[in-house]
Amino acid sequence: MAKRRRQTSEASENQLSLFDVLGEIAAGSEPTDPTPGSFDMSSAVRQGISEAIRRSGMKRWEIAGRMSELLGVEVTESMLNAWSAESREDRRFPAEYLAAFCYVTGDLVILREIARKVHCWLLESEEAVMAELGRINWQRQQLAARERQVKQYLAEMKHGKS
Repeated sequence: MAKRRRQTSEASENQLSLFDVLGEIAAGSEPTDPTPGSFDMSSAVRQGISEAIRRSGMKRWEIAGRMSELLGVEVTESMLNAWSAESREDRRFPAEYLAAFCYVTGDLVILREIARKVHCWLLESEEAVMAELGRINWQRQQLAARERQVKQYLAEMKHGKS
């Protein structure tokens, strides 16, 4: 079985950084209330499947076979073709297959797009750990500020009694 190709720098270049996303939000490019039909992701999912397959460097039958192994149900090359074809609106990619598809192709673009629709970000491995460190640092700063306030209040209490 062919090895899965790791995502290339092309995929990294297409990924927005957290600062890019925050900049978009600050600029007001993301609506607070979704508009009717804005959550129809059929075309985005179909395109995402096609692009993920292309970027993976694997044949469709290889992807289908690995997905079948992981899911315990048969996934065929014809199914992948139907799920990715714009002309096959009668066929939809099952959400319960998404994790296996992303794992096999090594591509998280569809997950990122879904997360973005609900104003979330997908952080991977080291990014998630770094975000947690940032959160801990922020909490430390907040506690230090609170500690200074309490000490100042205590000092004012002592000066008020003398």
